[in-house]
Amino acid sequence: MSTPRVLLSAAAACALVFPWTNASRAKSPPPTEPDPLRPSDARGEVPFERGNADYWIEARLDPESKTVVAGATLRWTNPTGRTVSVLPFHLYMNAFRAEDTAWMRSSGGSHRGITPGKELDWGYVDVWSMQRAVGDTLEDVPYAEDPADPTLMTVTLPEPVGPGRTVELRYTFETKLPRVFARTGYADDFFMVAQWFPKIGVLEEAGGWKAHVFTLNDEFYADFGDYEVTLDVPAEMVVGASGVRVSETTDGSRKRIVQRAKMVHDFAWTAYADFAEHEGTYEGIRIRQLLPEDRLDDAPAHLEAQILALRSFEDRYGPYPWSTITIVHPPKGAGGAGGMEYPTLYTTSNRLDLPAFVRRHLFDERVAGTFTTVHEFGHQYFQGLFASNEHEQAWVDEGLNTMADLLAYEDAYGRGTEDDWVVRVVGHRLPIDAFTRLSLGRRGGIPVSPIDRPASHFPAEVGDYAAVTYSKTAAAMLTLRRLVGDDAFRKAMAAYAARARFAHPTGDDLVHAFVETLGAHPPVESAGDGDTSPATVDLADFFDQMRHGTGFPDFRVRRVSLRRALGTAGYHRSEDGTLVETPLPEDFDEKVDDLPDDAIESVVVVTRPGEFRVPVEILVAFEDDTAETVWWDGRERSVVLTFAGKRVRYAAVDPAHRILLEPDRLDNTRYRRPGSHTDAVPAFLGALAEGIALLVTVGVAS
Repeated sequence: MSTPRVLLSAAAACALVFPWTNASRAKSPPPTEPDPLRPSDARGEVPFERGNADYWIEARLDPESKTVVAGATLRWTNPTGRTVSVLPFHLYMNAFRAEDTAWMRSSGGSHRGITPGKELDWGYVDVWSMQRAVGDTLEDVPYAEDPADPTLMTVTLPEPVGPGRTVELRYTFETKLPRVFARTGYADDFFMVAQWFPKIGVLEEAGGWKAHVFTLNDEFYADFGDYEVTLDVPAEMVVGASGVRVSETTDGSRKRIVQRAKMVHDFAWTAYADFAEHEGTYEGIRIRQLLPEDRLDDAPAHLEAQILALRSFEDRYGPYPWSTITIVHPPKGAGGAGGMEYPTLYTTSNRLDLPAFVRRHLFDERVAGTFTTVHEFGHQYFQGLFASNEHEQAWVDEGLNTMADLLAYEDAYGRGTEDDWVVRVVGHRLPIDAFTRLSLGRRGGIPVSPIDRPASHFPAEVGDYAAVTYSKTAAAMLTLRRLVGDDAFRKAMAAYAARARFAHPTGDDLVHAFVETLGAHPPVESAGDGDTSPATVDLADFFDQMRHGTGFPDFRVRRVSLRRALGTAGYHRSEDGTLVETPLPEDFDEKVDDLPDDAIESVVVVTRPGEFRVPVEILVAFEDDTAETVWWDGRERSVVLTFAGKRVRYAAVDPAHRILLEPDRLDNTRYRRPGSHTDAVPAFLGALAEGIALLVTVGVAS
């Protein structure tokens, strides 16, 4: 158990932590105060009964010591049929307390390429007291950090909490902020205060308590509830926080800001005296950006990205329920805070500083900064609204969100249009599909781990967590979309989103939504026109390979050739049983190219070196300017196709580029006549665009 420090007298601590009366804890604010939620006709379904962890926090920031001294009241209701007497809490900030924490060991003291070095300043959260409210009295309850790692703490209650019962805990703590290099902390006088308070774990009906030791790739999992947080900060500070501001009062050199958030599972805030503000709105949602003065010109581009994301996400996954979004642009020196999501607030990254002439004529991109904005907003759905377990199944959040981000770009810019690009080099476009494929190997080569495993099971030394969790998941899901068609895929994802809303979904919920909506073997859409092909997708097999396998689709056109068609030369028995010889044709020794059409046949051999089985289209083009399309189920290792009387020009596997999960397409096309197809300059520019995109995308979003 931690011993309270002498920084606060008992009286001062009580005044700081417990200023609320029972009446002031009502879940609904007075009608004159801003509502953290949108009006009922705009926000979609909000099942308030699923909110079972409400917090009231008072916190005081000391910029000199880089500390937040706070007191909290937690009212937790047991949502299960279980009875519990031990409550686990996350102490995430203790990840940065020493070199031997699980987070520091798993990361090697580095995050996204940022290693603090000698300027490292440790952070921690130190719980000073823990009490249970019993009627009008408070009684101390024992608490202790987990001996395995200080990012967990247990609170032992004198009486168990039964199903549907509520316990109220009041506790004081001090959070020392680290110099920021991994999401949270300070840089000079900028403060990003995130994962800063002791937060209770999640009790599941089937799985019991879910509270994981915090390691490098782990993110977060928590219950929904309402938050009222009072922030005491220097008067000159500009503050952004989860939820909406219900009051602000100034007293000399300090000010007190009261924020309220509804049906969220976390609360984060930032404070910085030199923030400039940029305001925007979309369908009544306030969009507030906090930027350093020298980045104000970037605000319109980020607002545009935010709005295009809102349009796409609301159309595909249902209404955004909250009334506000705050976008934080960390200042110079605080890049480690960028690219992270919190309820109704996220941090983004800077756009590349490029002159207008360069963007118009030489090089332009939609990746740096703006894609981060789209991605981090996407987490307001795939995590903020759905709240899956990021420790156990990170792909259900990060991977599905990355998929949705790419669809948001497609919804905004189209597919196959002149505006379909993420990088443009001297007019050559790198389209969204190519960007998806490229991202598979953007960090350390093609990934080798399965998608569906706990985040802590991805060693930093292997380096494939991002490529597996983000890129491979997105590419697999977008491959499925291109196979079954956007209409079918949209219906299945909408069914999943409706099921996932405020519900802690799992990967199994995603699979069930697709099977229930589309059937076990939906047909492959033909040519994207709504018609169907003879092929079908085995959804159970597809998702099993996607989640648990390590392979990728990889197809190869192994042979494209012309050969003499076999005739009837040789001995055959006649009707009377005697052997009769049929002579060889006179042109038997002619070159095959000189033979008439009725004497030849084309042969195409396609192999599947990759482990991932998926139906695929094979286009065979002939010299008479005709073509045939064949669907292969891809289950065997090879297929041989023959075409009598036709002279093949080339064969192409997946000509419509449906299989976005296939990272290497260089051997997907083969010509019968070498050198019959040259396109050197565009190929060079395409390679250049991909190379630049690779450099730009490394470390863009998390």
